[in-house]
Amino acid sequence: MPPEDRGDGARAPTSKAREAWSRGFIAALVATLVLFAAVSVGQGFLNAVRNSQDLQWSPVSLLSAGINPYSVALEGNPNGALILYQVPPYLHILYVITLPLALLTFKSAAAAWAILAIGLSVFTIFNISKRSGLNSLQSTILFLVFLCGTPFRNALGNGQTSLVLFFFLAISWHRRGKAWSGGALAIASAKYSFSPPVWLWLAAERNFVSLLVSVATLIFGWLAFSALAHSPPMETILQPFEVAKKYSLDGGVGDIMTATRLLGLDFLVFAGVGTSYFAAVLAGIIAFFVVWKRSSSLDENELFSALCVVSLLAFRHLGYDYVLLAPAMAVSLSVKGTVRWVLLGCVVYFWFGLKALDVIGIDTSGLMMVLLSLVVNLILLSAIVWPKPAHGQSPTGQ
Repeated sequence: MPPEDRGDGARAPTSKAREAWSRGFIAALVATLVLFAAVSVGQGFLNAVRNSQDLQWSPVSLLSAGINPYSVALEGNPNGALILYQVPPYLHILYVITLPLALLTFKSAAAAWAILAIGLSVFTIFNISKRSGLNSLQSTILFLVFLCGTPFRNALGNGQTSLVLFFFLAISWHRRGKAWSGGALAIASAKYSFSPPVWLWLAAERNFVSLLVSVATLIFGWLAFSALAHSPPMETILQPFEVAKKYSLDGGVGDIMTATRLLGLDFLVFAGVGTSYFAAVLAGIIAFFVVWKRSSSLDENELFSALCVVSLLAFRHLGYDYVLLAPAMAVSLSVKGTVRWVLLGCVVYFWFGLKALDVIGIDTSGLMMVLLSLVVNLILLSAIVWPKPAHGQSPTGQ
């Protein structure tokens, strides 16, 4: 047998062994992730049925009875009509479109909202996977890791709006060439810390049709809410912000707004607005223009992931809002080299690391941890924007 033939024959079993080992490792990884994801979803759903402290069932129940839930919250909830922590800090449109929850008992509404959140999360993650050009294995890993993450589980268990509104934010971005996407953006804007970078992007690319549809939808929601609550529109227009100011006392995870407050630099400027708000807006605008300048070298999901990080590092966001890092996780799976591990490390820090630190007794809400998390957000944005990712496959995932 010629030497070269003997060499090829020796390499063949080695190559097959490596392939078999690789397949076995991947199968074990997926099986492990499926197990942890099932536990995470199950625990989140049970928490939702038992707790759902943030579910907006109380406000919509009041609204369905012709009572203004904003006014009840601003009066200090004297009769306990707002149960648990179900104060209404969101824009009017949310309460108009979620009125059907008032037809259900609290427990039934909590279960229904949890099921809706899970279903929309499935659609959101696989839509992001498709837009990122991930293959079936990468899409599955993204989905399972997302379900395992603390932000998903906490958002589900608390009855939070983050998962549902993230769905509308993703739709508004990926379908922004369609006029109706403005309606999706309006709904996502009910949690108004989510959407400012997307609004800025639409304005920068002169997508005025979507912006007008979004504004019109928000105005409709405001007027419809006012009519249902039997309240003058000029009385209700600023009430969501007044409620948020009165009840939103917790600091965020790693953002400019929270860091400014913890540093003792939050001073009132006018009308009750402090320097932390101005610092957040300024930081958001600067970060946005960095993304804008680099946009020609980024694909659609990289742009979306960057805009989500801009929101997270500028404005106050609690842990469950970090479901917004799903697009960044998709980017980490679609690129090669060092940038992949930087992106993955940053996402893992927010999805799993902060919870691990809490478990071992480290206070993640203190100044030093907030500053650390802010730095991680900045690193994450830099990894998305500055290095040009080397994609391992075509946009179609083939």
